Amino acid sequence: MLVTSRGTGRVRAPGPSHLATSHDQTWRTSTRQVYRLQSRNLACGVWNGKDGFIGIRTKFGGRFLDMEIHWDLSETIGTAQALEALGTIPESVSLDISLGTECGNCHGPLKYIKHHAEQEGASGEWLHDDGSPNCSVPALNDKAGKASPVAISNDALFAELQNYDCGT
Repeated sequence: MLVTSRGTGRVRAPGPSHLATSHDQTWRTSTRQVYRLQSRNLACGVWNGKDGFIGIRTKFGGRFLDMEIHWDLSETIGTAQALEALGTIPESVSLDISLGTECGNCHGPLKYIKHHAEQEGASGEWLHDDGSPNCSVPALNDKAGKASPVAISNDALFAELQNYDCGT
């Protein structure tokens, strides 16, 4: 008898997940290995060595790195399973989706600073390296703009994964 898993529409055999095929068991030890996936949003992805697969997702015409958690690791949010090994990502390429945060106005590095609990209404703010919330470069109307955090995409990982595009 086959059952649908966790409302995701995936069909899998009933019983504990440790009874998965021997190939599926290798994902835990194959960090940097790229796999063809059965998942919600990724056709293929690299195992990050911790909890999920990072791959290229397409949404509303945009393509970007995204992660799906292996379904053996979470009964509620796990959505990906390795099906077939395709290749390996080189050690020189970071397996992080984002390489940090920069200011969208001046492109300087930003850090998120959490406030103490006694400060009402704010949990933290983005600051430039000099500790200022404002850009040193004038933005609109020749006034220094407030820090505008933007993730720095991992272009090297994106390029490597494009080699395994899997038809997405």
